[in-house]
Amino acid sequence: MRPGGRLAPQHPCDAKREDAEQALTLLAAGLPPGPGAGAWAVEPWQTSFVRYWQATFRPAVAPGGQPVSLLALLHYQQLYDPGFADRWRTRVLAAIAQQTCDGVCRAARPQAVERCALRSMAAAGVTGTGLSGDQLAHWLTEEEVNQLPPQEALVRVVVRSARLDGAWTVWPATLAEAGDLLGSVFRTARAVNAAFALNARIEAANPHHTTAHLSPERITAHLAQHWGLPEGCSRPILDAAARDRAFRDVAGAVEVARPFYLSARAGAPVTSAPLTAGGVRQSPRT
Repeated sequence: MRPGGRLAPQHPCDAKREDAEQALTLLAAGLPPGPGAGAWAVEPWQTSFVRYWQATFRPAVAPGGQPVSLLALLHYQQLYDPGFADRWRTRVLAAIAQQTCDGVCRAARPQAVERCALRSMAAAGVTGTGLSGDQLAHWLTEEEVNQLPPQEALVRVVVRSARLDGAWTVWPATLAEAGDLLGSVFRTARAVNAAFALNARIEAANPHHTTAHLSPERITAHLAQHWGLPEGCSRPILDAAARDRAFRDVAGAVEVARPFYLSARAGAPVTSAPLTAGGVRQSPRT
């Protein structure tokens, strides 16, 4: 019924269904690609959603016969591996540097990658001095705005605005694509499996005890401690630290941390790697 009691017109013809059925019929017929389709017609079909699905559900490693998805490995290292922030920074800058450099950039030292990325950004007209006050205030902490040189401020803005999702080719869908972004894979897989097993045991004992009911404030304090941040630090500092680890903000990191929180609090092993302190990118206290 429409407002006022009038009957809505009926459309027995479902155009979307007909289009879908016709497309499926053509696919089933195995027709060759049309003229002018190009080489892309025989390439694997990929979108950001397909890549995200692959990372979420395709088993990446199976220690002891238990499969673990790449996404779970990435999330755990985002949260708890102190070397992840530096690896993510290098990966983002390498992707930018490839616009003006050859493949040597990705294999070069982080400092060389950074210099090449800055040249690429400058060639595109993106410089640290061109950022507005509002842009700086959104991506940087107050201390960083006042103390960082323009080039470092620009690098941090670029890295923090590049989230770990399927919308950019820097996102890995397989272990091979992840490359140096991941640290110890097998150690992380054991920690992930231990976290999921603990959650299952707790929920089996009481279905109301799930990680969905955990306090966001408690998880935030837990992450701040692991990231080496001052107790009771402000939201901009928390957001900056989360964005250094490829999260959209600390609220996004809290939701990702829910499946791992109980296990981490119980003393499950976390990956470790050296991390150079700088701004909010500090070594965690574990």
